[in-house]
Amino acid sequence: MHISPISSKKGFTLIELLVVISIIAALAAITSIVALRMISKAHKIVCFAMMRDISVAIVAYDADFNQPPIPIERIKERDAVIGVSGGDYDTSALISVLTGDASGEWTESSGDSYSLDNLNPDGIVYLNPTAIQNRKDGGIKDDGKIYDRWGRELMFAFNSIVRGVDENEGKRDKILYTWGLAEWAETKPGFDEFVIWSYGKDGIKGKGSTAKFAGSDDVKSF
Repeated sequence: MHISPISSKKGFTLIELLVVISIIAALAAITSIVALRMISKAHKIVCFAMMRDISVAIVAYDADFNQPPIPIERIKERDAVIGVSGGDYDTSALISVLTGDASGEWTESSGDSYSLDNLNPDGIVYLNPTAIQNRKDGGIKDDGKIYDRWGRELMFAFNSIVRGVDENEGKRDKILYTWGLAEWAETKPGFDEFVIWSYGKDGIKGKGSTAKFAGSDDVKSF
C-alpha cells in the first residue's frame, strides 16, 4: 500500500493574518486620503477656472460699457460686495447681465431696486456658465445664482468708480475694500477693479487662527 508523505506546508498563523489585514487597512486608508486630496484639488481647479471665465466676461463687458455689469448707483460712491451670505444682494442679477438676460431688477435686502434693462440692452452673451441641478456641481442653477463646487455662491467685490485717496474704507478710494471678507493674513485686494473668491469646502476663511490663505482650501481670482 502506498502512503503519501505528510505535507510540510502550513497555513497562515493568526498573527500573520492580523499583520496582513493591518497592512491592507493601512494601504486602504492611505489610498482614501490621497483620493480625497485629489478630489479637493480638482474642485479647486474647477472653481478657479469658473472665476477665470467670469473674470474674462466682466472685463469684456467693461470694455463695451465702461463700467462693471452692475447698476452704476451701486458703485458710484462706495465699493460693492455681492454673493455674501446674509449680504444685501445675491449673484443672480450680475449673472443675468453677463449671460445676456438682463431683464428684471437688481433688488437689495433694504428694499431698493434698480432696473437691469439698460445694462445689456442688446443681450450680448459674455458668459455661458454650466447649468446645474445640484448646487455642488458648480455653475448656474435655476435660481439664476452662480455656485462654487461646494454649493455656496461665489463672492464678488467691485471697486467704486469715483476715485480719490488711496484708501478710505471703500468710499471714493482706489483700494478695493471688502470689509475683511476677501482678506487673508498674507494677502488682500489692492488696486483691483474687482475680485472673486470662495471659502472652499469648509466655508471658513483661511487656515488657522490667523486665517492664512496658504494651506487653506480657499480659492481667489487675485
